[in-house]
Amino acid sequence: MVPPLGGGGGYRQHLDYDEPLESAVLGVCLIEPQSFGTIYTLLTQECFYTQANAQVYAAMNTLWEKGAPVDLLTLSRELYDNNITEIRGYPTAYYLTSLTKDIVNSAHLQHWCLMLRELAARRMMISLTSTRFSGDDVITHAEHIQQQIKQALDIRATDDWLDASAAALALTKHMDDAQNKDRIGVSTTFHSIDKINGGFRPGQLVVIGARPSVGKSALMGAIATQAAMHGTPTGVISLEMPAADLFGRMVSADTHIPFTDIDRNRITEDDQRTYIYQSITRPAGLPLWFSDTAQVNIHDIRAKAEKLKRRHGLGLLIIDYLQLIEETTTTATRNREQNISAISRGLKMLAMNLGIPVIALSQLNRESEARAHKRPSMADLRESGAIEQDADIIMLLHRDWRCGITTDAHGHSTEHQADLLIPKWRNGTPLDLKLHFHPHTMRFEERT
Repeated sequence: MVPPLGGGGGYRQHLDYDEPLESAVLGVCLIEPQSFGTIYTLLTQECFYTQANAQVYAAMNTLWEKGAPVDLLTLSRELYDNNITEIRGYPTAYYLTSLTKDIVNSAHLQHWCLMLRELAARRMMISLTSTRFSGDDVITHAEHIQQQIKQALDIRATDDWLDASAAALALTKHMDDAQNKDRIGVSTTFHSIDKINGGFRPGQLVVIGARPSVGKSALMGAIATQAAMHGTPTGVISLEMPAADLFGRMVSADTHIPFTDIDRNRITEDDQRTYIYQSITRPAGLPLWFSDTAQVNIHDIRAKAEKLKRRHGLGLLIIDYLQLIEETTTTATRNREQNISAISRGLKMLAMNLGIPVIALSQLNRESEARAHKRPSMADLRESGAIEQDADIIMLLHRDWRCGITTDAHGHSTEHQADLLIPKWRNGTPLDLKLHFHPHTMRFEERT
């Protein structure tokens, strides 16, 4: 067996480099002749910390580019032709054979390659930050740093191009999944919307806007509960109210008992109290998590989401609300609209990277109140430019009653009426939905 290589240069085995992982990647390529073609664009020689393995990979690369097969015989011949008769004190053929000794299967080959890329980028950054500059040419030194950082980023980046056949296969799979289904994503809680647009899909940024006290937190709670009841791990980051208040609203909607009675514990009948505690217990077993720490920025939200996904899984993330997300220190010199732009873009990237829908609640400005009909539009989203651009879906919740319009065109009271306006739904249909609102239990239902 080939002896292990010591981790010189201050690098630590498994943390900054992984020799067994390098050997496994090379070993699979020697056992399975077609394997090298699948990783050709994933690795470079710099991805290998061990000089011997870097040398072997370079020879494999040369064979591939010549159009020759990559296997034990051809690789041995290539190395011998270049006068490499020994590797780390062992005959070349023996060393190559030793690489295949512990290989079980190649199912995770591409993932192993991505791990090697991450380790290579880590080593480059460690080397860069530990190098002391002793010369006088600051510009040259700065350019060197810039080149090193670019190289590290290039190594970390992967080849994610899809050819037309792969795109066609993805579309076919999507069509098969969508066939005869009212919903192909997370439910909006409204059957009409799910049937027309299919629910909230992975990678989408959904913005739900409303004026204060219209009910956007109640709507958010209904969406969160519905998703969790369907088995979707759901995270709620509340920057406005404690988790107990949010959960109380969910229990109120579930039991039809006024939230104020639950909040103030004004339950006098034993049967009703038992019913409430049963209702509290039921959603308590759902895959639903809350974070109510105030003063978080977009990086904190990403860290919270990734930690929840690692521990319990994550299929939906909800943030209440967008304008309360703190500015980062690097954006402190920007104006408010630029900061909101950075935040909305960060949320969209989070949705794409985690492969989940992200719902962000948003305040509306007062412009709609100056209109005769009081109904909001996308332009009423506070600091709206970037939000309109980044959001895949924009939903605006409106209640005439809250705007001082107490009767509708037919003379009926508007106290229990609400409208859900959807001016933007990427790959879907914009629409307006008439809702019935129960203010005491904070429930929304479709009007029949």
